[in-house]
Amino acid sequence: MLITRPGRAEGRLVGGNLSLIYALNGTDLDNDMDESSVLFIEDVGENIYHIDRMMQNLKRSGKLARAKAVVVGYFNKMKFEKEWGADAEALINAYTASLGVPVIFGFPAGHASPNMSLYMGRRVSVVVTPEGAALEFL
Repeated sequence: MLITRPGRAEGRLVGGNLSLIYALNGTDLDNDMDESSVLFIEDVGENIYHIDRMMQNLKRSGKLARAKAVVVGYFNKMKFEKEWGADAEALINAYTASLGVPVIFGFPAGHASPNMSLYMGRRVSVVVTPEGAALEFL
């Protein structure tokens, strides 16, 4: 984990691939994030400026502010990071820094190995301390 933000939270695990979350926003397949949500995001092969656009959408739609915690999986094979001047984790860190919720970066899930299975819709506990971070299904 590159960066973590300490704290504890419980909520319903929602999210997944950031591109799909973005594409389904406002449709009948929307994640329906409420104040009891723990947001998981990951992506692969995206332009870094697309990640910025998708995070801006989560912020402006109010979904990011409703997250009780944020869990960040793999963001690999990103394009144009050098030109942008930051990697995906730094960009996401900028969007989550003021939320006041626990954030885990580098969670082993997404489009790489190891790829931990996540049961969306289940209640989870997120604990982030200086010693480490954990996501546990309740």
